[in-house]
Amino acid sequence: MPIFVDTSAWYALIDKTDSDHASAIEFKDSLNHSMITTNYVADEIITLVKARLGYMTAVEIGKKLWNETITTLVRVSSSDEEKA
Repeated sequence: MPIFVDTSAWYALIDKTDSDHASAIEFKDSLNHSMITTNYVADEIITLVKARLGYMTAVEIGKKLWNETITTLVRVSSSDEEKA
């Protein structure tokens, strides 16, 4: 079963100065399951990283998210929104 990763968890994984960085890395490294996130979360984390860590870091993480090299990206559809 995949593990859903939200914005705050992604940020802790990315920002080495985040107070939860070490525990987030430790948790990620211990996973026996793949990680998933949504296109909405990807947008949120790219925006947050750009604001806090700069444009180039946001581009780097954005490429990894959209290319699905670090997670499976589930795209939320209009139908999903209507069901929610």
